[in-house]
Amino acid sequence: MQDFLAATDEPMVIIKPPPESNYRNLVDIIDEMNMSGVRRYAIDDLRPGDKAILAEAGIQVPGLKGEEE
Repeated sequence: MQDFLAATDEPMVIIKPPPESNYRNLVDIIDEMNMSGVRRYAIDDLRPGDKAILAEAGIQVPGLKGEEE
């Protein structure tokens, strides 16, 4: 895995849609990745620990319950 990560200088974007997002929101984000030239991205669940990171940045995520998984 380390060799794979070191083999590219391209950014990797992790997309973590909030609970209230829908399919159209995800399609829009993937379209934005394509238009921006981002070729490496992954889609993951938004976890309770992520809420603290977003809160520090002043971003609130309604509907995300729990503190840690």
